[in-house]
Amino acid sequence: MVGNKVDPEIYSVYQGKRVNFCCLNCKEAFDKNPEKYLGRLPQFAPALDSEDNGHEHAGASSFPFFKLVKPMGIVTLVLITLTVGAGLLRRRKPKFLLKWHKRMGILTLIVAFIHAILVLLTH
Repeated sequence: MVGNKVDPEIYSVYQGKRVNFCCLNCKEAFDKNPEKYLGRLPQFAPALDSEDNGHEHAGASSFPFFKLVKPMGIVTLVLITLTVGAGLLRRRKPKFLLKWHKRMGILTLIVAFIHAILVLLTH
């Protein structure tokens, strides 16, 4: 639902406001549990001059995890590149680069795992 190009033909009307979707799967997910997605939709964001703007609403996500997906993907790609580069240059300084190659490999796996979890949770 987040970050994909919307299709104007696929939409739902919720609380009198139109919500567009990229595909039927996203529409079905929204129709089953719309409160889960309201915090991400600008048409349901509280007005700045609203009296109840200072507190958390039920059903609204406290942290938008979908905003972390792209940066985590970039970090994962950079770490993969650095790990491969260290592996290719390992023969020049084997002791030094082998130690760093192992550390970067482990860190890359951890970051890639976190990225995969974020992708699965937010899509």
